[in-house]
Amino acid sequence: TEAWFIDSFEEWRKAKNLSNFILLGHSFGGYVASKYALKHPEHVQHLILVGPAGFTEETDPKTEFVTKFRATWKGAVLNHLWESNFTPQKIVR
Repeated sequence: TEAWFIDSFEEWRKAKNLSNFILLGHSFGGYVASKYALKHPEHVQHLILVGPAGFTEETDPKTEFVTKFRATWKGAVLNHLWESNFTPQKIVR
């Protein structure tokens, strides 16, 4: 799938006759832009990522809290229920 997006983008670049450009990607586009820049660095002058999918801040306090909470027995139970598609709405139904 990655190759399809990257190769399609490369074909577009050739059709537009671009040689060296600034590439900006948001969300999943940030992921694809990163992969493109790794494969074709000679064409990317600058890479700008805005909320890219697959990347998180290393010091994100929410991520740290969730990781610590999941390590507890309560967190493990809630995580198991969530992954089993058990939600509070299921009780209401």
